[in-house]
Amino acid sequence: MLTLSGGSGANLGAVPEAVLTIVDNDNNDVAWFDDEVPAGATPAGNWNWVSTDPAPYSGGQAHQSELAAGFHQHFFTNAATPLQVQVGDTLYVYVYLDPVNPPIGLLLQWNAGGSWEHRAYWGADVFPWGTPGTSSKRYMGPLPPTGEWVRLEVPASAVGLEGAAITGMAFGLHDGRATWDTAGVTSTPPQPQVEFSDATYRVSEANAAAIITVSRTGDTSGSATVDYATVDGSASAGLDYTATIGTLTFADGEDSQSFEVPIIDDNVTEGNETVTLVLSNASGSGLGAVTQAVLTIGDDDSNDVTWFDDDIPAGATPSGTWNWVSTSPVPYAGALAHQSELAAGFHQHYFSNATEPLQALAGDTLYVYVYLDPVNPPVGLLLQWNAGGSWAHRAYWGADVFPWGTPGTSSKQYMGSLPPTGEWVRLEVPASAVGVEGAAVTGMAFGLHDGRATWDAAGSI
Repeated sequence: MLTLSGGSGANLGAVPEAVLTIVDNDNNDVAWFDDEVPAGATPAGNWNWVSTDPAPYSGGQAHQSELAAGFHQHFFTNAATPLQVQVGDTLYVYVYLDPVNPPIGLLLQWNAGGSWEHRAYWGADVFPWGTPGTSSKRYMGPLPPTGEWVRLEVPASAVGLEGAAITGMAFGLHDGRATWDTAGVTSTPPQPQVEFSDATYRVSEANAAAIITVSRTGDTSGSATVDYATVDGSASAGLDYTATIGTLTFADGEDSQSFEVPIIDDNVTEGNETVTLVLSNASGSGLGAVTQAVLTIGDDDSNDVTWFDDDIPAGATPSGTWNWVSTSPVPYAGALAHQSELAAGFHQHYFSNATEPLQALAGDTLYVYVYLDPVNPPVGLLLQWNAGGSWAHRAYWGADVFPWGTPGTSSKQYMGSLPPTGEWVRLEVPASAVGVEGAAVTGMAFGLHDGRATWDAAGSI
């Protein structure tokens, strides 16, 4: 509040007190325009820019409608810099209704994609356009009070503008006069959440512990805590791992924390086993989507001979694009897996001339682990092995979209349907089926038709 008091030589006028509004700039408002129409826009109607009566809400100017009876408006179209509206956004504009000549109704219209069928109104329904109760004519409530700046807000969803690019806006009223100021959009900031960084984790039984990462997203200011615990899956606490329970604390600004699950090597051949990981009781943050995850404990007491895992075999010559990844997905074994490109049609990566070949003995089975992209799955998988300089040792899954080899022979052996997507699957091929029993394998090719796949440890058993 600003106040004038009596002084010598002059009398106080009609306005001895005034209100100073301090505008908060610590919000999520995106102002589209304020002291002039957006860049490149074409104005229409009478744009009366004023700096007093009333003083603008923000900036140096506000735009004022004419004082007139009936419906009147001013608007603009074809803004070169559109207002991009996201899901969950709210549109806003500031308005000041003339206390002496108030309107009986206000109408805002937005233009997106060449259409003005995005309207909101306040007060009396004296506007002939649109269908009431739809995005073409949404009632937002009574008129705001007169003689003060008021913020009008309209959820973008209410007027069909989520995801739209707005290029025009119209400021209409019936009777009276109104003054308008800054307009734009405000976003609701995402709530802070904690969740597992992956839905699946993997550790070898030979490792001392699995490291499990928990992420905090959104606003990371302030501290937050979350409880974690392990629950038996096919693995048993005390036999395969040590039961773990505790609380993670995120300091101000911290977005990642981790805990360990100790692993017990039981020297028993039993296959891979799983542990369920659970998050609960978050404080200072919400729980995200991934509050449960699966930890797979890889059995190290098998007869597998791993030829290569985190790198191609010694001396080998790589060809194609080898994308080594440590996340999305988490590797089945080791620290890295190799991922194909995301492409249409046939694509592959391979290596040849390994100086340390894979010796395939009589009765052996070749294996490799694969993870099919759940969003972009291939229609067919093709594995090829090189022995004695020949690539005519092939196995495929899914559709027969590969032109090489003779079906039903070691040059093109069908192994069945595609494995499920979104999880690690072990592919096995008897060495006899592809003609490599007793051979020294020096190359391997990882092919697919369409989509994307990730590959990991390969060898024989």
